[in-house]
Amino acid sequence: DILELPFPKYTKFFKLSKIIENNLTYKKFEVICKVCISNKCMTLDSRSSSNIIKHLRNKHNSVFKNIDQDTGVKRKEIDCEDEGNKVPKKNSFAFQPKLDFAKKTISQDYLNNMIIKFIMSATIPFSIVENEDFKHLINCGFSNKNLLSRPTLMKKINQMSEVLVENLKNEMVSIKNITTTVDCWSIFKKSYIGITGSWIEPSSLTRVSCLLAIKRIKGHHSYDVLAQEMITVYDNFKISDKISYTTTDNASNFVKCFRIFNIQNLASKDVTPEVDNTVILLNENSDEDETEIDADMIDTVDSEDLSNPTISISDILSEDQESYDDGLQNDDHNIHNLFVLPKHQRCAAHTLNLIASTDIKSALETPSYKRQSRQTFAKCNNIWNKQKRSTLVADSIKTAIGIYFITPNETRWNSTFDSVKCILKYLQSNITKMNTLCNSLKLVQFTKNDLLFLDEFVKTMTPISIALDILQGEKHMYLGYLLPTITQLQSKYKDLLQRRMDYCKPLIFSILESIDKRFHSQLKDPFFIISSISHPFFKTVWIDKQEEKSEALKLFKEAAIHLNSLHTLNNSQTPLCIQNVVDDEPSFFHWNSSQDPPEITSVENEINMCLSKSPQKDLSCFKTDNLSILKKVFIQFNTPLPSSAPIERVFSVGGAVLTKKRGRITDENFEKVMLLKCNKLFITD
Repeated sequence: DILELPFPKYTKFFKLSKIIENNLTYKKFEVICKVCISNKCMTLDSRSSSNIIKHLRNKHNSVFKNIDQDTGVKRKEIDCEDEGNKVPKKNSFAFQPKLDFAKKTISQDYLNNMIIKFIMSATIPFSIVENEDFKHLINCGFSNKNLLSRPTLMKKINQMSEVLVENLKNEMVSIKNITTTVDCWSIFKKSYIGITGSWIEPSSLTRVSCLLAIKRIKGHHSYDVLAQEMITVYDNFKISDKISYTTTDNASNFVKCFRIFNIQNLASKDVTPEVDNTVILLNENSDEDETEIDADMIDTVDSEDLSNPTISISDILSEDQESYDDGLQNDDHNIHNLFVLPKHQRCAAHTLNLIASTDIKSALETPSYKRQSRQTFAKCNNIWNKQKRSTLVADSIKTAIGIYFITPNETRWNSTFDSVKCILKYLQSNITKMNTLCNSLKLVQFTKNDLLFLDEFVKTMTPISIALDILQGEKHMYLGYLLPTITQLQSKYKDLLQRRMDYCKPLIFSILESIDKRFHSQLKDPFFIISSISHPFFKTVWIDKQEEKSEALKLFKEAAIHLNSLHTLNNSQTPLCIQNVVDDEPSFFHWNSSQDPPEITSVENEINMCLSKSPQKDLSCFKTDNLSILKKVFIQFNTPLPSSAPIERVFSVGGAVLTKKRGRITDENFEKVMLLKCNKLFITD
């Protein structure tokens, strides 16, 4: 490469010899003076030309005086450079931007809003405004302004939360498809139900999420109590008829709640006085505790759901709460207290977590696996327990291997997997060193069989760990990810069965059986199938069998045609009575339709165009290509989320807000703080 001087106006007098130092923000060079007879060498920094300027001034003063004439550069600029105040140019590598210290006028309202935002974002107690040091800080910075008082602060927070709720309502007025995630959370002997909402913004196709409510629940978390809280929130935001799916974990109270009050079940059952008195009345008492559903209970729990008649695509797309309400209102029985909930989606991440933590215990029925598993995990547990219980042991471990071992968390299976990986890593790197550590801690040493078992265990559980990380996304996550992820899991475990496994084959069989049990209904559900095909990254590549692929494409086409016809019908100005007469004729004179209607042809063209393109994760094809119909299908079927991770993240924020020092905060104020903290996007100044 040709070396060039970083200061072009001096190239007539200096030649760049070599680069001495090459950093990210600056460079150091060795340059040769062309004016000197001896070709003197000197150093030059790309951040300043002062070194060569001093050389010219001291050794070649006549050249220095005429440099502005020779180079066409003004003397004022050279003087500035000599003083180290060079004006930044495009060829300079780094420069200090000029800071603006101009005095700005701050209003009292603006200062109040800044203080409130600071308190919300930093989760600081409201009493900070009564702290003398904080008062002094504000007085020093804004001597002519007043610090708002505690009552004023609470009044402002109330006003901001009310405005925020109205902003959320206004934002969701024009949205047709919304999904929610719901979960319960306990802290400091208090229980809360949290509800988040999200939707896909039609123009940009970006996912927008918000916290709708986080309310205190007193007493049992029975299914009817949960249903009442959800319906109250949905009615408050006027989104009951817009929710496509609600995602929760596998707790029995949530499963029962949606099984009894699900809109499909209520519409398909005859409402009788006996049912009124035993199933769907609000005043039914239930002391049912929250328990998780294991794999053996799946068939029993889902029996009522799966016994319903098959639902056509038009039924899926046309489910309207008002139509069901109208039919139910015509009944002579007293069912004004009836709950009607949207369709239910069990959190896929929680389901995989149950497979990895609970269902795999069935592999212990194989004696060889049980014996080696018990021996190896007993040694791992001894190390984890020793480290957690003794600081002296923890220091010894840190000294021996340089880090602390990762220890399992009771509520997250991934932590167990990461803990096993951590031990395996150091066993593989130096098993002798690990056993020396075990001897010093008076623990049983690891054997080669332990090393082999842990290696097989990690290889077996890695696909589930990756799937968990994928499905727990939010901003770029869609329901269409679920089925391809599950089918890939099945494929990877079938491949593992073909490999040599000395210990963990029973574990693989157990996982495959559990996946089939827990995800069987989703793998056959038309809504889930269409959601995956409508995503441009998956399409039909995740389906192996040609028959299933053809059936899936048929469902996809029907959904697109139906959505397109609904859109055309809504935009039509033809009176309904006249339209019915016109629409009856083609069905009578069937030979008039010798070719497909234009709307079907349009749908087929878009589907062919979409399938012909290579898979892509981003959704730019819906913006650039003429795929307006498939865009509607994507939004309709991919608005739901495969996991309830959004509400779990809200609870993490809640743990930072509701600390021991803030245990006396009222439930109402806690909800307002959480709404303001989690919905910054919708707060207007």
